[in-house]
Amino acid sequence: MLLVEIEAVFKSFKNDLGLRPIYHSVEARVEAHIFVCFLAYCMQVTLRQRLTALAPGLTTRAVLETLAEVQMLDLEMRPPMGDGW
Repeated sequence: MLLVEIEAVFKSFKNDLGLRPIYHSVEARVEAHIFVCFLAYCMQVTLRQRLTALAPGLTTRAVLETLAEVQMLDLEMRPPMGDGW
């Protein structure tokens, strides 16, 4: 059963998360890559559990597709004049 779940995780990495194999030659980079993949998996499992509890009809893939549309921007905030920040 565990093997089936692990295979599903790797399939999920390739499909839902868009991760692909990356070949590293430095051990620290290999470990960092595995760590990032593990974090992505943990986040996906957590998201799936939350969706099951709060929005049963919503899938992790649908959430990731929606979030993919979110764009990031830099925002610089300056204190108002006369404010002693």
